[in-house]
Amino acid sequence: MKLPSFYPIMRRLQFISIFICGMIVGAAVFMVLYQHNMEEMFTINDSLKSELGELQALNDDLTKYKGKENIIRSIIVNVEDEDEEEALEEVIKNELKARVLKDLQFLKGLSISKIIPTTDNTPQTLKKLYNKLHTNIHENNYVVQIETIIAIHGELRIWIVAKEYTG
Repeated sequence: MKLPSFYPIMRRLQFISIFICGMIVGAAVFMVLYQHNMEEMFTINDSLKSELGELQALNDDLTKYKGKENIIRSIIVNVEDEDEEEALEEVIKNELKARVLKDLQFLKGLSISKIIPTTDNTPQTLKKLYNKLHTNIHENNYVVQIETIIAIHGELRIWIVAKEYTG
């Protein structure tokens, strides 16, 4: 009994296997691109949510303290990057801003002269007092220090520096 040649079948199997490998590689490339786009969208969404919350709080504070002069109506927190190599992600910066803003809410409504008097160095005291460890921010801990404090027209601007806690 004569057996048929397997050569044509092997050629078809080679083409089918190359096609299936191409599908797998294409799906992997697609998933990498999709994951990258989703991560970017998550970062943008988080930034926009943070900005929306800040603007709503600013609006509430401005309407609450309308007509009152020389008091802290709003607090704006900015995060400085100490080193360009160790720059924090935008999501972590937003979380740190929110936590520091929550910690410093007691300053709203106080007189600017109580916070920053001309004879005393209270900003230095506030800088030294606020050296806080913030835990569990994307599974890491960060030490936050106040770097600069400026009060202008009822707005308290604070610049902070955050370092990852390694101890």
